[in-house]
Amino acid sequence: MKTLRFVLCIAIVTAAGLAVLPRASAKGPADRITITGPGLDEMIDITDPDIVEPLSMAIIEDFRYEIDAPERLGPGYELTRYYQLENGTYRPFDQVAYYPDLYGGSGYANYIGIVDGWSEYDGRWFRAREEADRLMRQVLFEHDILLPANLLPVEPYLAVTGSGGTLHLLDAATLDDASALHLDDKGVSLEGVVGSLDGQRLYVSTSNGAGVTDQRVVNLASARRNCFVTQSGRALTLTSGGHQLVVESGDALEIRGAEDLDLLASIPLPDAGTSRRAYFPSPDRRWLIVLVYDAEHAAIHPLNLNTNEFASPVLLDAPPPGAVFAGQWEANGGRFHLFDGERIYGIDVRRQLITIERTYIGRGEDAVKLADFDGRLAFAGARQDLLYLYSPVGPDGGVFAIQISGGQQRHLWQPDRVFSYVIYGAGRFFAVEDGTNELVALDADSGAVVASRSLEPGERLAALIWLSPEWVESSPAEALACIPRQ
Repeated sequence: MKTLRFVLCIAIVTAAGLAVLPRASAKGPADRITITGPGLDEMIDITDPDIVEPLSMAIIEDFRYEIDAPERLGPGYELTRYYQLENGTYRPFDQVAYYPDLYGGSGYANYIGIVDGWSEYDGRWFRAREEADRLMRQVLFEHDILLPANLLPVEPYLAVTGSGGTLHLLDAATLDDASALHLDDKGVSLEGVVGSLDGQRLYVSTSNGAGVTDQRVVNLASARRNCFVTQSGRALTLTSGGHQLVVESGDALEIRGAEDLDLLASIPLPDAGTSRRAYFPSPDRRWLIVLVYDAEHAAIHPLNLNTNEFASPVLLDAPPPGAVFAGQWEANGGRFHLFDGERIYGIDVRRQLITIERTYIGRGEDAVKLADFDGRLAFAGARQDLLYLYSPVGPDGGVFAIQISGGQQRHLWQPDRVFSYVIYGAGRFFAVEDGTNELVALDADSGAVVASRSLEPGERLAALIWLSPEWVESSPAEALACIPRQ
């Protein structure tokens, strides 16, 4: 496995390394904890044992009960835990991210890992113990952070867009029509859709085909549904706290208020010149990968959405001729995978570690070079140590899964179908068949078709979003006059 520039080597923490920690073992209470995250102007620094102990390793997170990465996450807060050395200074030992439950339950703990080290728990998810959850909420409340809780229940919907100005919302379980929102009669194209954290608002990016992009904000939960429009770029993602929207706007990324789209900050993008850019937000909305590339160079620029600052860029090998890049975050948010037509990179943003994971895949006893697909591969998803890929233009059909660690193919689903687009969410893969424009839902464990429907000519699958059924289904079809925001 080839290791690239500015790599931080992973060192396994040994008994000798722990000898400098005289007062605690790796599983004992920490002596100090710092907390960073959305809404905090300054880092929280805690040494009070009554607070530190319940938030220590193997106490806030119950390692006995691992869970799948939650589909819906509130704002994430990163805890760094320290032990005190004999000379009185503190050494960071490990990090964990805490997320409140949006619906009143105990929150979640995503174990990031040992600082400059490794453990078997890295990247795994656990429920936060109730005492630790209450304490985290109290600590954040004392620093003017009121975490969301007891939101209205949400369900997954598929957003289907087209050139007619109508946004269709489909029930992700059945693919039946749930709602149709007609947003414009002037021939605009609906380019992208992002849902709000509370499931009551939609951000719809539209284009008139002449380089003018608008943002339509649809308030589903109002007493009378309404929509306003403002000129801005394409919405990319919400920030971790859910109160801000990240918008692409020329050579900058704009941070706008999620309710009114007021401009809060502008972040200059890396100078691309004649290069192209692509964007990949992480599932927990804490990172935005900005890929900048041309025929000879490629680099990724990780943007920390909690601080609005770019980490050091990661330089990639020269792209192969005619490279078509594809990117995919793992469902648990741990790593990002990038395909350039010849090789798949694995990128750990937090550790600034990048490796070439593979240049081939194993099919039985055969090794097939990724380059033999002529760059015609895209990611469908990444979960449970498997990468899911498909060929949008054929001739190979279906969705196939390879092991991230070994590269061996494990599944091949629906090989007789060529899919032009596939996304993952809510325990399913949603795929559009090339030529027929049939939308199918595939079970994520077996690949069996569990639901299907035809899309109209010109319609396309845009996104999977989570919305409150109370607001979505209250009006099956509605025309909304999107009023320019004053």
